[in-house]
Amino acid sequence: MTQSVYGRRGIAVAPHSLAAESAVAVVVYACSEFMAGDSLEPFDPQLVTSAQSPGEPQFDDPAHIVFGELGREIAGPKQLMVIDRGLNQGVVRGQRFTVFRRAVAGGGPIVRVGDGVIVAVRPQSATIQIERVSDAVVVGDLVAMHK
Repeated sequence: MTQSVYGRRGIAVAPHSLAAESAVAVVVYACSEFMAGDSLEPFDPQLVTSAQSPGEPQFDDPAHIVFGELGREIAGPKQLMVIDRGLNQGVVRGQRFTVFRRAVAGGGPIVRVGDGVIVAVRPQSATIQIERVSDAVVVGDLVAMHK
């Protein structure tokens, strides 16, 4: 068997030997550490998608950042985070977004924090890659999708 498998944290392995209840594999690539509870799944590469044209941020119906990589609550450029919108809410890979906060709790002027692109989408969530920031992006920040 030569099929690679993909761990949820970006680990690619090549199977070495397989048995009915177990397998031995060689790590080919790891972008972070193995953790207890990690599982391996068949690698299903997504087609390369270029970012869509910028469009305008829709501040009136924002998504929320719910968590970052490895449970982190803060992120910067080139890092990934997850938002609470996905395919079922019309989010698509390559879509651009703006991260923002309100200057005053419950309202007030918009303070832009950063921007980036959607890199993966599930029915109820999406993974975003942050490209540029003017401040740290944190869990709870608001995300205006561009349309």
